[in-house]
Amino acid sequence: MLAQALTEEDLGVRNCAAKGLELNPNSKAIPKLIELSNHEDSLLRRLVGNALIASGEQASKQITEEFAQLAPGGQIECARTLAKIGDPASISLLFSLLDSESHMLRHWAGEGLDAMGLVMRFFSPQ
Repeated sequence: MLAQALTEEDLGVRNCAAKGLELNPNSKAIPKLIELSNHEDSLLRRLVGNALIASGEQASKQITEEFAQLAPGGQIECARTLAKIGDPASISLLFSLLDSESHMLRHWAGEGLDAMGLVMRFFSPQ
C-alpha cells in the first residue's frame, strides 16, 4: 500500500508514504523512491532519501546504477543516501563525486567516504 501511495497526486500522501517506507522498508518501492528523489519538493526528497537509507544496501545498488540519470537535486539526495548507508559497493561512485562541480555532491561524498574510513584530512595546526 505504501509503495502504491507514492504515485498519488497529493503531495501530503506521498510524504506520508515515504515516511511509512522509512519505518517499514520495502524493496519493491526502491525504484519509485529513486524516481521521486528528483521531485521539486525538498521535503519529499528528504523523506524519500530517509526511506532509501532504511532500505540499506538494496537501495545502494540501485542508486549507484541509476545515479547518472538523476537530476541535480536527486543526485544530491542520493549522494546523502549513499553516505548514510555506507555500502562499500558505492565507494567508486563516491570517490568520483569528490571531483564534482557541486559543493553538496563533494560534501556528501566526503562524508560517506570518511564514515567508511577512506578519506584522510590534512590540516595545518594554528
